Amino acid sequence: NEDNVIVSLAFENGSIGVLTYTAIGASDMEKERIEIFSNNQSIVIVDFKELRYYNCEGENLKLKVQDKGHKGLILELAKHLKGDESLILPFSEDIKTTKMTLDVLDIIHSVK
Repeated sequence: NEDNVIVSLAFENGSIGVLTYTAIGASDMEKERIEIFSNNQSIVIVDFKELRYYNCEGENLKLKVQDKGHKGLILELAKHLKGDESLILPFSEDIKTTKMTLDVLDIIHSVK
């Protein structure tokens, strides 16, 4: 079902991405975790509150308040709608990401 999905992505530059979305894990484990690996280096984001560096430059960081970036995304969308230039990704990249997510849901539903 949609609560338990693994998606593998291959990018034009040769890198890969794996998204694991599951509701069957332990409830006392962190809810969200992002792991980035490159050239014998790793960065881990835990629940959007903690940033850990492994074998690379950067200072580990712990926030008191979780920040998933929702407010920042809304502010960036408002900039785009007013015609201002975004500081993050071009709006077209947001559209591609949303389309990819909807395509994955279509695939999941077609397999059922």
